[in-house]
Amino acid sequence: RHFILKIFMKLYMIIKKIVDEPITLELKNGMIIHGVLQNVDKCLNIFLKNAKRSVINSNTIFLKGIAIRGNNIRYIILPNWLNLDSLLYEFSEKD
Repeated sequence: RHFILKIFMKLYMIIKKIVDEPITLELKNGMIIHGVLQNVDKCLNIFLKNAKRSVINSNTIFLKGIAIRGNNIRYIILPNWLNLDSLLYEFSEKD
């Protein structure tokens, strides 16, 4: 259990470093959301601004802001420029 909490905290710290950057989320219900990361909390709830919500076989909806509960997220596509290796190394040194 302690190991899983450490992983969640590392993920939280990585996501926190990319506030004001565009990210893409896929939710467990298949919805895709693109937007600019506004904030993330320790439960991995994500807050986006200038978001675009897409559902297969449906119209795209543009949103000024949206909050996504962390347990509804299937995966997060991070910006290409983000150097995960150096961030993981940086956070592993703090353990």
